[in-house]
Amino acid sequence: MLSELKKRKYKIGIFTEGVPQFQSNKLKNLKLDKYLSPEYIFISNYISEMKSTPTFLAKLPNNAIIVDNNYSIVEELSKRAHFTPMFLNDGSKYGKRRSHNDSITE
Repeated sequence: MLSELKKRKYKIGIFTEGVPQFQSNKLKNLKLDKYLSPEYIFISNYISEMKSTPTFLAKLPNNAIIVDNNYSIVEELSKRAHFTPMFLNDGSKYGKRRSHNDSITE
């Protein structure tokens, strides 16, 4: 799917939270970096700036579709008109709630 989106000239980014160097290495190891547009890679250092804070959200492009496995982040983003949040139910501890309308299961 990512290859097809890239071929169709979609700008693909990532919005993640954690230690920046660790997250960058994870993207490279998973070979996701080849699909991502560098200007749309957003890594929040969870110690100083949570990804749900207005300051961090201001860095994201308008009309972004954001997929997250943390339901509370999806709920927060749904309150903002310039994002389309989607919940990824990956079975993690963050996906405690699920709605048919905003869930991707696979």
